[in-house]
Amino acid sequence: MRKLILALAIGAAAATAQAEPLLGGFVEGAWAVRTQQNPALDGAGSELGFIERAYPRDELRGQLTLQDGMGDADVFLRFDLVSDARASERTQLDLREAYVKLYLTDWLDIKAGRQVATWGTGDLVFANDLFAKDWQAFFTGLDDAYLKPPQDLLRLSAYLGGATAELALSPDFTPDNLPDGTRLAVYNPFLGEAAAAGAMPEVRRPAPGLRHGEIFGRLYGTRGSLEWALYGYKGFWPTPQAV
Repeated sequence: MRKLILALAIGAAAATAQAEPLLGGFVEGAWAVRTQQNPALDGAGSELGFIERAYPRDELRGQLTLQDGMGDADVFLRFDLVSDARASERTQLDLREAYVKLYLTDWLDIKAGRQVATWGTGDLVFANDLFAKDWQAFFTGLDDAYLKPPQDLLRLSAYLGGATAELALSPDFTPDNLPDGTRLAVYNPFLGEAAAAGAMPEVRRPAPGLRHGEIFGRLYGTRGSLEWALYGYKGFWPTPQAV
């Protein structure tokens, strides 16, 4: 599937080479400071320094977006350059999105590549949305756009008159990014209390590969004043469970 996504991207990029691109972006700083001590982070067993304990987030971020399209194809690129005082690598390049969208017919679209996917925010309840989420970014004050981490997907959208069907295929399982005791203390079910880094249980993840990929599906529409939707998912629960 990775080869298919790459082939689609190369083919559409060549077709849209003559289009005039649209550029955009921003630069912002993000800082979060604790207003009170946290016993799990301030305890004698914590390996965190003063900056790590006091500032869950301390970063400068710049984002650049590029959109190019012509005819039946669009190309979209979005990446962040981040200077993060809390990360092991102070300067990081984060490729948020890099995908091609092909308008195959008047009723079928395909979007392939790295993208941020969602079925909707649902007031942050996410009862039907099992795409991966970055809870650490969310709870340390980043914009809601960063709640969803990027995934490598092949996404099909079919417009069927009174209904719309969407199918998203991922070659690998992408879990939630949960607090790990570095920026935020998190409850350790084996200790029965909040814990910092070094005291967290190991999370067992499925091996990479198509065998452990994910399939997301949605069928939705309206009938009169009634809105309806059906959801399906094949994969793993994105938040690990204590066993």
